[in-house]
Amino acid sequence: SDTTFLCPRCSHPPHRIGIHPLVDILKFQLLFATIEGASISSEWNNPAADENANHSLLPIIVVLNKMCQCNATVRSLVHERVFHAEEGSESKTNLVDSENLSELESYGTLRKMLIMLMTSFDTNVKRTSSELLWVLCNGDKDDFVKKTGFGNAVHLLSIKGLLAMPN
Repeated sequence: SDTTFLCPRCSHPPHRIGIHPLVDILKFQLLFATIEGASISSEWNNPAADENANHSLLPIIVVLNKMCQCNATVRSLVHERVFHAEEGSESKTNLVDSENLSELESYGTLRKMLIMLMTSFDTNVKRTSSELLWVLCNGDKDDFVKKTGFGNAVHLLSIKGLLAMPN
């Protein structure tokens, strides 16, 4: 097999590399929507502009979520891009420790920005970003909590009936 036509990012054949531009678009939109509360609009601290920035994220998150649900290869590639920083450290450290979690999350990573969206006031953004991370964790409750933190995961876990809330 000829290796000259493999993706330089992931060494996959060309028919599997179309996911990278979608993840790049997601990261670009997340950067605008989450860095220091900036919005895509030039108007700073404008709630309407922030709402528009958040709503522009929904289509790409939904598309990636559906693609990850339907295809294990796509899920693997997106998982690699979102959680890449923890892979090398996972065997050495316990990710549940807040100290280790802060070391792993450099500002601006896909993982950090998606986790920030899990606590958004916009319920659509909160739910879609949580669902994408849930799918990337293969619907494993423990893995989801480990990778996002219990406080961030509690909302989706309760919606899915995986967390008993006190009466």
